[in-house]
Amino acid sequence: MCLCGAIALIGCSHPTTGVVGSWRSSKLLVVFKPDKTWNVVGINMDSGTWDQSGSQVTLTPTKIQGQTQAQYRDKAKGGDATKHVQVLQQIDKAFSPFILTLDGNETHMKDPGGIVGDLTRQAS
Repeated sequence: MCLCGAIALIGCSHPTTGVVGSWRSSKLLVVFKPDKTWNVVGINMDSGTWDQSGSQVTLTPTKIQGQTQAQYRDKAKGGDATKHVQVLQQIDKAFSPFILTLDGNETHMKDPGGIVGDLTRQAS
C-alpha cells in the first residue's frame, strides 16, 4: 500500500481543511477558499491571501474596499509632505498581515485595528 493510502486510512486530514469555508462575525462574512484566497462578502470588497501554520492562519490583504495598496498610495501623492508620510503609514498598516487563531469551530481574530472580532464557522 502506498504511503498516501495508509495516511488516508489513518484519517490524517489536509492542513487547510480547518480554514476553508464561510466564517461569520457580528459584522461580516469571510469566505476562505481552497486556493488560499479569502474575501469579505458584502459592500466593502476586502480580499487577500491566507497561509496556515498549525492553529495560526495569517491573512494578508490584497484589496481593501476593492482597491490595491498601490492604488491607495497613488491617490495619496501630492500635498503636504508630513501628511503624505502619515497617510502612507496608515495605508501600509491597513495592508499588514493579521492572524487568526483556530480553536475548534471558532477562530479568534487578532488584527491591527481590532475591527473584525471573533469568527464562527457557518454551516454549509
